[in-house]
Amino acid sequence: MEDLSITVSNDPTLIPYYLRFVSVDQDVHKELGEPILFKPDQTWIFAHENKEMVGFICYNRTNILYMYVTPEMRRKGVLLNMYLKVPDRKWKTVCSKMSLSFFLNRGFQIKKSFVNCYKLQNF
Repeated sequence: MEDLSITVSNDPTLIPYYLRFVSVDQDVHKELGEPILFKPDQTWIFAHENKEMVGFICYNRTNILYMYVTPEMRRKGVLLNMYLKVPDRKWKTVCSKMSLSFFLNRGFQIKKSFVNCYKLQNF
């Protein structure tokens, strides 16, 4: 991670610009479990390395909605660096098996298990 930069934005005019490549990527949609939706109450955190977007987190007042890191940047601290920019508050989220340990290590608890995902809360 030579040149990792983290940007936080709730400017709805910038979000489609940052996500213009991943918002149409079917592999990203498959991992997230749904298409990416843009709403005015969302705040986005973007990770860039050498001016290329390598990850994002999206949240609103109560829920962490999306978390994604490109496959080649996983296990390199990108997700943690973005997560450190998320406000410290009580959160709800739904995550896959792949990201479950990340959330459990940060104090989240499983509230409900599904076949391919978990509903979590950190309070």
